[in-house]
Amino acid sequence: MALVEEALGSLHGTLRAIVDETGDGDERLERGLELIIRHVSDQPAHFRFIAREQHGGVKAVRDAIAAQLRQFGREVAEALAEEPESRGWSEEDLLMLGGLHVDHLVITTSALLEAVPDRKREVAEVARRRLRLIALGRRHWLDRAGDEGPHSDKGDDENDGNGAPRPGIVRPGGGPQGGDLPAGS
Repeated sequence: MALVEEALGSLHGTLRAIVDETGDGDERLERGLELIIRHVSDQPAHFRFIAREQHGGVKAVRDAIAAQLRQFGREVAEALAEEPESRGWSEEDLLMLGGLHVDHLVITTSALLEAVPDRKREVAEVARRRLRLIALGRRHWLDRAGDEGPHSDKGDDENDGNGAPRPGIVRPGGGPQGGDLPAGS
């Protein structure tokens, strides 16, 4: 239990400092990723312990790890709630997003532990790209949440939500834009 607290507890304060010092979500994510990379590099035994025990260890240790990760998720959700992109988000959705970031942190940590030294940059780049994908998805999370608006799911299953046909949809009497089908179709 003490090792769980030692390995994960120190990250709470450091991540909270990053949240408090940075106002921009992208900068915050980049600095958080750099912190994780540095911590894993400096203390690989701690993170190997967490990775190993998270799913296969003694129940009390698994529970302690799960509690720490849930706390991280809540802290991330609280920080994300303060950003303009979170306007209109429910608490449940913010907790889900915070948990997604924590899950990504765990996956990245495991990948860093398994990577040979000359592949760690690649792991970091993949992690950055995944964070970017999460950020892009976040910006559009509410686009389809309601029943009204230009991105509504209501109605046309062949429509991409912006008035254009979904890829691969050929409407009767013509191609995707209502023109003739190609010869031989």
